[in-house]
Amino acid sequence: MIMEYRPFVVSAKPEYFHEVSIPNVNPRDTVDISVAVPEGATAIIIFCYGGSLDFHRWRSLLLLQKFFKAGYGIAFFDYRGMNASSGSNIFFEHTGLHTRIIDTQYILVYLACHYPKLKQILWGHSMGGHIAACLSAEPLVSRVILSAPGAFSSVLVDRKIPFGENFRKILRQPGSWMDSESFEILKQSNVPLLLFTFEDDAIIPFEVTETYFMFAANKKKRHVIISGEHGGTFECYSASEDRREQLVEIACNWMSDDS
Repeated sequence: MIMEYRPFVVSAKPEYFHEVSIPNVNPRDTVDISVAVPEGATAIIIFCYGGSLDFHRWRSLLLLQKFFKAGYGIAFFDYRGMNASSGSNIFFEHTGLHTRIIDTQYILVYLACHYPKLKQILWGHSMGGHIAACLSAEPLVSRVILSAPGAFSSVLVDRKIPFGENFRKILRQPGSWMDSESFEILKQSNVPLLLFTFEDDAIIPFEVTETYFMFAANKKKRHVIISGEHGGTFECYSASEDRREQLVEIACNWMSDDS
């Protein structure tokens, strides 16, 4: 996939976060990223969230800050069309799954330029799982983590279908996910895969995550089934905190295995 390069502009540096906005044609239409790298880190976790309109990058901080404390760099960002700084997300209908894949590529290149010594670990949740799988073949990516990953028809990307009624129409077609390019790309990339499935997930069918695991070719692949619902990882409940602790422990053990 060919990416058009765009410049990166540092907008702010609150506390230990490095804040960057990637401008686009519309000044408001930016990819905003927050980066934090602890001293001595050798890898950075790049988090791609899903398609919910009420989500933004800061909602992933409860999970990611645990990895920061464990010695990993963390990078989390808002796609074009999503805006955390306004207090509520702004949805632009000219964006779609295809623009989110490109946005994530921007992030990989930016991090490689500014943190060239850090291995990149790409984590995708829900729709972000599709994105992470599609970018697993990027030479910058050393490992992939998928949690409750979605899979979407290749038509949505190939035809650059924007979010909206046509997108939903294709999405709702039974079995439309089966021709997703994400499976074959993951197979060809041969990167180590950690896959999380949630027992009470009412959004992503179990057969989708099973298919991801089946296509993953690397011998270091691992599939872990955890109790809870689709988005519970990012809530402020005690059960969500327990889940975050579990995810971090499993992921850190898996990432530290270089055998």
